[in-house]
Amino acid sequence: MSAPALEIAQQVTPQDVARPRLSPAQLEQLYARSDRRPAAYVAAAVGGIVATVILACLWPQPPVLAVAVLLIGTLQHHFSIIHHESVHYLLFRSRRLNEAVGSLIAFSTGFSMAYRVHHLTHHRRLGHDDDPDLDAYAEYPTTPLRLVLDLAWHLCGAAAIQQFIRQMQRARALANTGAGTSTRQIIGIAVTQMIILGIFTLAGHPWLYFIVWLLPLLTVAKTLAHFRGVAEHTVARGRDGGPTRYRTIICGPIERFFFAPMNFNFHAEHHFYPAIPYYNLPEAFRVLSRDPGYQEVVRLHRGYLAFLLRDAAGAA
Repeated sequence: MSAPALEIAQQVTPQDVARPRLSPAQLEQLYARSDRRPAAYVAAAVGGIVATVILACLWPQPPVLAVAVLLIGTLQHHFSIIHHESVHYLLFRSRRLNEAVGSLIAFSTGFSMAYRVHHLTHHRRLGHDDDPDLDAYAEYPTTPLRLVLDLAWHLCGAAAIQQFIRQMQRARALANTGAGTSTRQIIGIAVTQMIILGIFTLAGHPWLYFIVWLLPLLTVAKTLAHFRGVAEHTVARGRDGGPTRYRTIICGPIERFFFAPMNFNFHAEHHFYPAIPYYNLPEAFRVLSRDPGYQEVVRLHRGYLAFLLRDAAGAA
């Protein structure tokens, strides 16, 4: 396990719950790293996008473009989870490679590694007033009508534009305190987007950049990320009757593809032990779920859509 990953894990370990404990031997096994698995995952996600773009360029017809928007938006959501792993220094053992790949993936979807500050604050302050992600799920559980309105707000792209503006404001604020390099990050995002536009231009379809890259990024990817976060963090009741935001969602391969790439459905495990790489989270669940303490603070749910329709939209 790399030193930065363990250092971050120590900084963001939850203090508001008595998390179930792992023995040193269990931790050693679960902290075991593999560069091959993340490399294969990144290659598969990039390859899926490239293949879909090629199909859209060869047959730029409405049915093909509609499928391309859905698939590319979903894989852009996968990119956001790859970026998340790099934020935790869990993507590759080499810090330089971790930062390089994480930055390229982030730039392609309008983010940067400055997100690390934002995300680690979310880990430390989950559910508190200063949790930077609280606005995304504070109003849940909500009514079915408000769920539909929230869905429309995200599907139209307005939420993604609002998020990007806030991200740029945070980057400038960090730069003013000397804690960020916003100019370099903004240039990185701009240059990466120009390269992507250039690829579409070389293929003879510059307009497809806006249809099958920006459109899914602003709509499909943002919507999937938002409602995944709602399902993972909406307050619920633990078995002891107290409120909890620690949740693991058991789901099949289709929901994993759309909502939970890289085992993100094992979300309580990730919050309890943020230095465990994604490919070891299922084993962490198997070990932790046998602990009686786990049963007290973690709610298990079956399916993202079931949770959103039944629990997240169950308010009177």
